[in-house]
Amino acid sequence: MEEEGCDLFVDVHGDETLPYNFIAGMEGVPNWGPRLKGLQGMFTNAYARANPDMQVSKSYEPDAAGQANLAICSNQIANKFDCLAVTLEQPYKDCLSNPDPERGWSPERCKRLGGSLLDAVAHTVPVLRSSDSFWEQLPPADEYVCPTEGTATG
Repeated sequence: MEEEGCDLFVDVHGDETLPYNFIAGMEGVPNWGPRLKGLQGMFTNAYARANPDMQVSKSYEPDAAGQANLAICSNQIANKFDCLAVTLEQPYKDCLSNPDPERGWSPERCKRLGGSLLDAVAHTVPVLRSSDSFWEQLPPADEYVCPTEGTATG
């Protein structure tokens, strides 16, 4: 990455206590601004459209401006390479936003979630390094959604 740079980075996590699939964003990194906000909005919304197990309203509480923990991989990458860098969090149990009482969170659903990640990437790739102010023309369906439900823990 030092030699080639980075345009998009996704750190994939799983946790036994988290009841949702969500993107932990890069809010709070020193270089957070309209471009990164637009990229994150496009990516997370495209992901939610591509897979019913992904949602955008629940996540970790966003960091305040300039207060991101740069020891977190995605925050460090976003800051260092000025790129879209997020953490995908997924449950090891059923997700509350799209429950399946019969099977819960299954390997098949996990595989579909992984495959759907490519839809979000494909949607975002055309503007990853755009010099245009693409965020000024985003349709409402791609606008950044600040998590309003607090944390993803309940």
